[in-house]
Amino acid sequence: MDPINLNKDRKQKRRTSAGSAADVGTLVYGKVPPQARELEEAVLGAIMLEKGAFDAVIETIRNPECFYVDAHQRIFRAIQSLANKSQPIDILTVVEELRMKEELDIVGDLIM
Repeated sequence: MDPINLNKDRKQKRRTSAGSAADVGTLVYGKVPPQARELEEAVLGAIMLEKGAFDAVIETIRNPECFYVDAHQRIFRAIQSLANKSQPIDILTVVEELRMKEELDIVGDLIM
């Protein structure tokens, strides 16, 4: 067997199997939304660190479903809840809000 053709066959199989896996995922689940987990974390972190950041963010991000990660959605809901109660938004108040909603264990190490 020719080694050059063997490598060519392997590369072709990889392309075919990778493409079909993506196609199957798209067929089963529909289109996959864009994901930027690090960006989501940066936005949530900025909201908790900067005093007026929530007011700037809420103009763009209206609902928690804008976040891809479930834990990020829960954190954003807690932040929204604090804002609705006119309470300060920082790491301590967000952790306490998640604890009261019994979601702190679900969010886990992400916030701690």
